[in-house]
Amino acid sequence: MRESYTTYVSSLSDYSLGGMLLLGREYIAGAENYRFGINGQERDDEIYGNGNSYTAEFWQYDPRLMRRWNVDPIVKPWEASYAAFSNNPILNIDLKGDNANPVYDTEGTLLGTDDKGLKGEAIFMKKEDFEQGMIHDKAMEKNVGFEGLTDLNAQIKYKANYESLYTRPDYDGIVSIDEGVAWAKSHPNLDDNNNPKDGFKYATSSDALYYDVSKMDFGKLKKDDFQKVGVPELIDLTFKATLAENSRFTTYALGRTYITLVKNDGEGIVEVKNGTWNNYDWHYGGNGARNTALYIERKRTGLNDSHGFPL
Repeated sequence: MRESYTTYVSSLSDYSLGGMLLLGREYIAGAENYRFGINGQERDDEIYGNGNSYTAEFWQYDPRLMRRWNVDPIVKPWEASYAAFSNNPILNIDLKGDNANPVYDTEGTLLGTDDKGLKGEAIFMKKEDFEQGMIHDKAMEKNVGFEGLTDLNAQIKYKANYESLYTRPDYDGIVSIDEGVAWAKSHPNLDDNNNPKDGFKYATSSDALYYDVSKMDFGKLKKDDFQKVGVPELIDLTFKATLAENSRFTTYALGRTYITLVKNDGEGIVEVKNGTWNNYDWHYGGNGARNTALYIERKRTGLNDSHGFPL
């Protein structure tokens, strides 16, 4: 039996920076009333006409002004309550109008992310309530808000970290090989004894390469590569890469690392936890093929034993 599929274009639109439709640059098939526009927002054409108003769970948005009608439910003392997309609609998306993802504890320290990634406004919660990659709705239930920060020092610490997130190589969830090498060169000498097996003594959480690992591509990694479920196993990803660009990036970054097969049903779910066993470095070790590849990379990039950091 042969199956064939036909692509059907419902809507085609060009937008200005904030999402306002460009005059004469929209196509809608037939009498179809396609409801969505920029950033996946639902259009509310009854307010100001075609494409001039959007609605979501937490806002009503005017793309001509790049401003929301209502006050942002997440308080940001350095930003107007009616600002949208953190005043940067090119870098940021905000499907619900609350735009919250990176998670901080009440001391202002970045804990990690929910299942949405780094982009967006902050969520604040008690450290013991946090779980990396937790469901966004669950994270919002635990959110104590900006006012939950303990003192002024915590607010300053949080603000400094948050405003620098966009400079991180994993801001879009994907770290290229060149970005990883550049990160290493800008974060040298984190290891006190040149032995990454016992961790990086001088490293802080901000030195870690990945905050968000949800977009990592493990290539040809299969369930059969694991002996047990729920037990960390040392897996060599060096030759698991596929032709996909992000697969090459992921396997290059992780090399040999401990990975846990969390679930064995369906396609399988794996877990990679940070720890002294999970570092990004260019130390020799393992099989001959790996050491040969490391030798070539060290010559190509100028990296050595002084470079490395926690993932």
